Amino acid sequence: MADPHASRTHCRIVVGDNRAVLVDAGSTYGTKVGGSKVTDYELKPEDVISLRETEVRFVDSWGAASKTR
Repeated sequence: MADPHASRTHCRIVVGDNRAVLVDAGSTYGTKVGGSKVTDYELKPEDVISLRETEVRFVDSWGAASKTR
């Protein structure tokens, strides 16, 4: 990622149990989803993740976040 303001390890996405959870890695400026700062957040398809000046959209092409229970 070419954002000089994002931390080297800014956040991670943990996938399992039919869900995907975004976890902030203690980044200096935090991680936002839909404009709100989060420390951990269960992602939904099309959520927008902000890492300082970079925005990425969560696309669940494998169904990791589908609620099939």
